[in-house]
Amino acid sequence: MADSKAHCALRPRSYVKLFESHDTRRASWPEFGACVNDGRCDACPIMTAEPPTLRSFTRDVLVRIAESGEPCIMNKPETGWSSSARQWTWDDLARVQGWELGNRYSDEHGDGFWLHAAHDATNGIYGAPAAGRGRAQTPRVRTDARPRPPALFLTASPPSPGTAAKSG
Repeated sequence: MADSKAHCALRPRSYVKLFESHDTRRASWPEFGACVNDGRCDACPIMTAEPPTLRSFTRDVLVRIAESGEPCIMNKPETGWSSSARQWTWDDLARVQGWELGNRYSDEHGDGFWLHAAHDATNGIYGAPAAGRGRAQTPRVRTDARPRPPALFLTASPPSPGTAAKSG
């Protein structure tokens, strides 16, 4: 039986859908999360919520996919899952600002993908807003295949209210 509820491109459920969410002309349906506002995009709480922040000491951050299918931002990718990781939601990754979506990544610890800082570091921290730069834009997609060094995150905001509980 098909899902009759509207789906939202702001609610991807995989790397492929996260990529598609950056330009909905390429989006294929469904495989996005259900609409949380009865199809009323003009008053969407996801679209109007404060974007999550991600700050890192390095320009590149690895996001691994947990067995549950949820994305986890890795502190020390080279140590695999024994590294402290911070679980995020696909909803928040679709809205994080100041980062570009990179290529997929796979190693002995599992699958994932890279996020790349869209701007130079401010006071040694990537993802921090710089004076005069204003708000960063929604992440762009980057398709180069350069190898990436390990990444350390400094802080990551918690999931947006109401987005994690309404996944599906």
